[in-house]
Amino acid sequence: VNVHYTAPHEGMRGVVQLMRYSPMRGEQNITIALGRPYKSALFHTFAADKPVALPVTPSRFGADIPVPVFSTYAAIELEA
Repeated sequence: VNVHYTAPHEGMRGVVQLMRYSPMRGEQNITIALGRPYKSALFHTFAADKPVALPVTPSRFGADIPVPVFSTYAAIELEA
């Protein structure tokens, strides 16, 4: 899985984009660890009509977000 994080300097919003290249569909255990204390995360995929709210767990350095299983592409929209 390739991951790309984008956020403006003030850090109030951000996006994590995930691209899965493997054709294997098995289990995936991915947690995104961020260095900023985001409070909400919306999970977007091409397969879903609406985004899904993800749990955000505060961590020592920012926030941790577990990523649900997805097929090829997903994006997580973040807000502080």
